[in-house]
Amino acid sequence: MRTLFLAHSKQDQPAACELAEFLQRGADVEVYLKEGEIGPGETLLSKAQEGLMADAMLVMLSPDSVPERWVREEWTSAFWDQPQAAGVLSATVLCRACRFPDLLSRKNFFDLTEDRLDAFRRIKQWLSRLGRAIEEPAFVPARTPEFAGQEAELEALRRALGDAPGCVLLTGDCAAAGKTTLALEFARRCQGEFELLCWLGCGRRSLAALAGDLSAQLGLRLPGHLEENLEALRRFCAPRRLLIVLDDVQDEAATQLIGRGWPSVLITSRRGELAELFSATLLGLRGTPQGYSPSSLLEMVTALPDRERRLLTAMAACAPGGFGLAVSARMAGLEERSARETLEGLLSRSLVRELNQNGPRYLVPGLVRDAVEPAPHDHARAVFRHFAGWISSPQDYALDLPDLEHSLRFTLTASDDEEAWSLACHLARLGCAVTTHHDRLAEAHEFMESLANVADRKADRRVLADCTREQVWILQRWGRTGKVRQLGVEREALCGDQMCFDF
Repeated sequence: MRTLFLAHSKQDQPAACELAEFLQRGADVEVYLKEGEIGPGETLLSKAQEGLMADAMLVMLSPDSVPERWVREEWTSAFWDQPQAAGVLSATVLCRACRFPDLLSRKNFFDLTEDRLDAFRRIKQWLSRLGRAIEEPAFVPARTPEFAGQEAELEALRRALGDAPGCVLLTGDCAAAGKTTLALEFARRCQGEFELLCWLGCGRRSLAALAGDLSAQLGLRLPGHLEENLEALRRFCAPRRLLIVLDDVQDEAATQLIGRGWPSVLITSRRGELAELFSATLLGLRGTPQGYSPSSLLEMVTALPDRERRLLTAMAACAPGGFGLAVSARMAGLEERSARETLEGLLSRSLVRELNQNGPRYLVPGLVRDAVEPAPHDHARAVFRHFAGWISSPQDYALDLPDLEHSLRFTLTASDDEEAWSLACHLARLGCAVTTHHDRLAEAHEFMESLANVADRKADRRVLADCTREQVWILQRWGRTGKVRQLGVEREALCGDQMCFDF
């Protein structure tokens, strides 16, 4: 646990105790409170030197703690030079009005004399630097130009999730209730209060895919089976002050991502009854923040210029939880530069929302998605062409896995169509290759298993044999020889001469 030395006078002990309680509740930090109290024969400067024992130090200024005479060489050494040399974060806190050098207010300075709660939160934000899990986060929330009002809801989220670990379920009576918009705005405003922000667009994605995405955002490589990966994720997250957003949760499987400890979890879902399963506080929303009706949307989409309408139609066919520009541009028949120019028009009309600045990633609101006619077959073709070059930049293509999963679900459902079945086979193999490259073996196994289930129904011996070969390799990596034997028995009837596993 991170440690904080709080240097203060005896008269300032109530304020110091209040600050310590706030930080211990919401920042996973152990506060050296008693050790920081200035005793007889001690000074604020001498206490600051003792503060080098901790990871961070706060020096509380008041008429009862400041020295009678400030000697610049002494206070710069105690408050700045020595902590920097020792690798200790240091800051000054104005507890009550007093005289102090102006230079102290220019670096890591917090004022409790005005808005105390806001100052406490900014101190917690400053302390979060001690535990940064990743310096370059995978998700950086974009601005939400259409956001207006709902300050009371934002403050409720901040109290429930920012000031202390917690879990909140945002729900609404329609697709346009503003759940994702509010979650995104909260994440953007309060991300500095957490070590890291992780955002998962859930929708119909599998638990293995969500666990893989979460591990990637946390900078982890988890090559185990799903149960092992979930346990490793819960163990890794428990001692860390994270904000995890689960957007558009549709079933209770996502509860397995959440463990006990210091993370705060924000969930958006139309299913308010999930609050009990997640042990979450329920916050209901109503209304249509976008300010347009389905009929006006249809008119707006119909009146769009051809390029914008093509790009919007392509984006509406992409993964609902967020997608990059490459697949939709390819599907719309646009070069990258032309697609970016066209996208500006859609963003300005709020028909498309930027989700993640680091990528970047985009989102089509539910009402807009319903107002166009997406072409899932065209999307699957575009995904296949896009992933054909994955080996040249495997890290970038991992970000587009939600689109591949989205198309694979469609093509497997439409597998009676020969082109759809051929695409499904290609997409599953590509998904397996990309996830295997990143040691996301639980997802690789799931790609092959979903394809094998349909191949079994279609009695496609060649595809089933290919799937089995990949599954056996993964199961052997996990040491599950018994499962390998069982797999051989199950598929022997159809592929008997190819199911020879000698252990």
